[in-house]
Amino acid sequence: MIDNHELDQSLKTLTFIWGANLVSVLVYLFVIPRFLGEDILAFLPPESHKTIQAILYVVSIGAIFLARFFSKHILSGKMTLSQRTAVTRHPAIQRYSTAMILALAFSEAIAIFGLVLFLMAKDTVSLYLFGIVSILSMLMYRPVRQDILDTARNLEMLSRVVGTRPV
Repeated sequence: MIDNHELDQSLKTLTFIWGANLVSVLVYLFVIPRFLGEDILAFLPPESHKTIQAILYVVSIGAIFLARFFSKHILSGKMTLSQRTAVTRHPAIQRYSTAMILALAFSEAIAIFGLVLFLMAKDTVSLYLFGIVSILSMLMYRPVRQDILDTARNLEMLSRVVGTRPV
């Protein structure tokens, strides 16, 4: 089972990472537009703007599904990422951390898409729409103690069935 101290330390680290990503999105939404104000020049032609906007909507929806897909498969053990480094943490914490950070990267990318549209076409609606979707996605992937414990329990059951130590 997971050592409580290790679990607490990992949760603190993951919460810090999650919070930093959330603050980044809030900066995209409120600080950057405030500083740029009316000084931003929209250099993207309207027809190109609509095309890029549509592409980024589709990519954002795909990012949400990819975040869920990768998280689910990493946590279940169906997918593993590079195992070059020695694992010093409990396998459940390692898997959970990897899945959460990957999901947060996809979530933050959605906000960046809105920021790009804002910077290229002065599109504040897209900035806030993509930002809100990003924040909602991040809220779905916030670090939860019980999720790590559930992952550990699933890995232990899997190791009993297969007869190996979970990785």
